[in-house]
Formats: sequence, structure tokens, C-alpha cells
Amino acid sequence: MIGLIEILQFWAPGRHARWLDFVVDALAACVGLALAACIGWIKKRSRRAKLS
Repeated sequence: MIGLIEILQFWAPGRHARWLDFVVDALAACVGLALAACIGWIKKRSRRAKLS
């Protein structure tokens, strides 16, 4: 999806597509997904601890 957004910028007036923008957006998405997974894991672990 990130790549598609960058490619579509070729046809948008006043916009530009750069590899650096793609890399930064992709890294930010990966960090966000990893953070969400960690939060989910912590919540799941805390629920298990409360049930024990």
C-alpha cells in the first residue's frame, strides 16, 4: 500500500515520489505494527496473570 501511494504521486500535480519517502513510511509502518503486537502481547499476558 505504501508503494502504491508513492507511485500514484507521479501523476498528482505538485507531488513527488522519492525512495526515501517510501523507506521512511515503510519503516514507520513496521514500527507501528511491532508496537501494536507488543501491546497486544502485554495485555494478553496481564489477563492471564489476573486469572491465575
